[in-house]
Amino acid sequence: GVVAMKHARTSVVTAAIDRLDFHRPVFIGNLLILKASLNATGTSSMEIGVRVEAEDLKAGTCSHIASAYLTFVALGENQKPTPVKSFTPNSPEGLRRQRQAAERKKHEQKLAEEKMKVAQETQNKYEQQRDDVINMAKSKPTMITLKRASDRDQIYLHHRTPFPMRLEYAPHNSIP
Repeated sequence: GVVAMKHARTSVVTAAIDRLDFHRPVFIGNLLILKASLNATGTSSMEIGVRVEAEDLKAGTCSHIASAYLTFVALGENQKPTPVKSFTPNSPEGLRRQRQAAERKKHEQKLAEEKMKVAQETQNKYEQQRDDVINMAKSKPTMITLKRASDRDQIYLHHRTPFPMRLEYAPHNSIP
């Protein structure tokens, strides 16, 4: 978070850890070295890339242990997201990191859209099931009990069975 705080010059919070890849183990007695860099900025967010190295102090060798991408959000005095200044890299390495950050963001947005599509399809399926049950109950001698329980509608059917059947309907905002 130090890199994000230095860029934003305000408090920051960790919003996401996009990836954390371990390449090699670390052994007792190794010196850990963390190298962090600002890769890209959004309106109030910053992507920070972290490279973890381990130095074997006896052998004098250094190896790449892990890499991570973290997203931080700058907070204003009211503890709400606040804008950060844009980041313009001044080296080929910085430009590469910024380009890769944009590709990661685009990929994450695509995944989020796909997740929303699946959630909407699931919502539609639950609504159709609920409507089918209600329509069936209207067309046949059936007793229905509809109960509201926190975030789920519970429909109990008493239809020529010795025990009630239950269908749960999850509203859109409760689908993961």
